[in-house]
Amino acid sequence: KAHQQELAAWLTMMNGSGLNYRCVLYSEFDDRAFTSESEWLAYWSYYAPVIKDAGVVCGIDPGCNLQALPKAIHWFPSNPVPDELWMDYYSTAWRGAARIDKLLAVGKSAGIQAGLAEWGWFGGVRGPTPMTMNWYDDYCNYLISLAQEGAFGLGTIFYGGLHGTTVDVVTDAADPRIPMLQAVCNAVTNAATRA
Repeated sequence: KAHQQELAAWLTMMNGSGLNYRCVLYSEFDDRAFTSESEWLAYWSYYAPVIKDAGVVCGIDPGCNLQALPKAIHWFPSNPVPDELWMDYYSTAWRGAARIDKLLAVGKSAGIQAGLAEWGWFGGVRGPTPMTMNWYDDYCNYLISLAQEGAFGLGTIFYGGLHGTTVDVVTDAADPRIPMLQAVCNAVTNAATRA
């Protein structure tokens, strides 16, 4: 109960600050943070109502690699239902055969919009073979097709940060990933304009 009261006090302070914000519980909850569905749903049911009662948008952000994705689908909370579905989905997950169609369908059936909280070249899960431009282009085309169907109403956030290496960093205008990065962003923007 004390943690709920602390969270409620923090949300009151944030609401009084004039900031426009949302909360996400818990980034990549399905990857390693929770060991079971019951553990995750207990966490969700403890904190999410406090956030929603404060009038703050409360979403989830599952990791979408091949090992985590089935848990994201099976562990999708319903008490309460999230307000938004954000996903961390990289081309390495695509390369590993992970597809987010079923997760998007679960969110849609719950009546919520989705977006990509993180997308890009490398998501920290190394597969049996390295990423190539062909795989990246196929991944981006998949995202474009989903965007054209209206799957990313919340938008997308490209992640180009350091993971101990510069593999995710777009270092200059000649980076070969830029055309498809732009194509995905344009597809998401165009779909939002049509909506």
